[in-house]
Amino acid sequence: MGEPALSDEVVDRWVDRRWRLQNLYFIEDKHGNVVRFNMNLAQEKLLEDLHYLNIVLKARQMGFSTFILILALDCCIFNSNFAAGLVADTKKNAENLLKRIKFAYERLPDEIRRVVEISADNKGEIEFSNGSSVEVGVSLRSGTKNFLHISEYGKICAKAPDKAKEIKSGSLNTLAARQLGFIESTAEGRGGDFYEKTQAARRILDSDREPGDMEYRFHFFAWWQDATYQLDQPVLLTSEDEAYFAGLEAEHGIQLSESQKWWYVSKRAEQGDDMWKEFPSTPDEAFQAAKEGAYFGKEMRALRQRGRIGVFPYVPNIVVNTFWDFGLGDTQTIWLHQEVAGEHRFVGYFEDSGMGLGHYFAWLDKWAAQRGARWGVHHGTP
Repeated sequence: MGEPALSDEVVDRWVDRRWRLQNLYFIEDKHGNVVRFNMNLAQEKLLEDLHYLNIVLKARQMGFSTFILILALDCCIFNSNFAAGLVADTKKNAENLLKRIKFAYERLPDEIRRVVEISADNKGEIEFSNGSSVEVGVSLRSGTKNFLHISEYGKICAKAPDKAKEIKSGSLNTLAARQLGFIESTAEGRGGDFYEKTQAARRILDSDREPGDMEYRFHFFAWWQDATYQLDQPVLLTSEDEAYFAGLEAEHGIQLSESQKWWYVSKRAEQGDDMWKEFPSTPDEAFQAAKEGAYFGKEMRALRQRGRIGVFPYVPNIVVNTFWDFGLGDTQTIWLHQEVAGEHRFVGYFEDSGMGLGHYFAWLDKWAAQRGARWGVHHGTP
């Protein structure tokens, strides 16, 4: 290109990614003002805890989309032949993501823009002179990506399941192994791929192990982690409000200031039934409005965290009880139970449908014969 290389002093200054993210980029804030991008505490926490694959369950307007966009641009500028992909729920929103990328690029220092120029620019992609690129769309299938961001995936799964299926089979398969992937969204019901991926990532976190290269790390950011969600004017707190805040402190150790409580009560009056999913205090609460009818979700998580859910083998010389669920025209199930040292353990399970009782008795006889088991009490439910 004929331009001089960056000076050693500049290279040394820019080699630190955290410094670059805090000093090089400009954005439009919530009020439309052009300001230097400066990471808030939640964004810094996400940067510190990055895994290859990251799933972010969050409250609204905490700046994660902006952070991820700036990170994508930074990766493209300071790496050659780096391909980033951004997926949104609509074509217009996807194009807006690209506009925000270009906005930040155009305000980079001249020294950078002289060395890394925009070589191609359209509504769906920006290409840079170092071979890097940013592509946007409602789904991506072409090429291999080093960076993938799927925005508001929960909403896509809930409102457009066919589109979500295309993203799952198309976009997610463009991401190369051991590269950066982000799925970030507010909660939107307890069905669909976003919910399932969130719960799988939470189970890994609950089991206190690191996720593998092809597993997602769970990140949760509550409304109270945003320092701007406070109100100076006092608001009347009802006894129900006080009980709710006391529960957060007793069960989760969440201590809120009066200003935070006033903000929450005022925002809830505006949001109504959407408050839990738009501004959750805990991960369970994010899906709580849609979890009515789900059985013992909170209790099951607590048991898993205490190591009470796992594989418990049959113990010889202790009788085995059975619990039968006779499904009329549906699946019939049998649970095998032992009481060991005062603990209730379920050591076997069988289900089938459309078969007579002899079929189930034969399975039990075979199970007992293989282990030398003795039967105790057989319990039945209609």
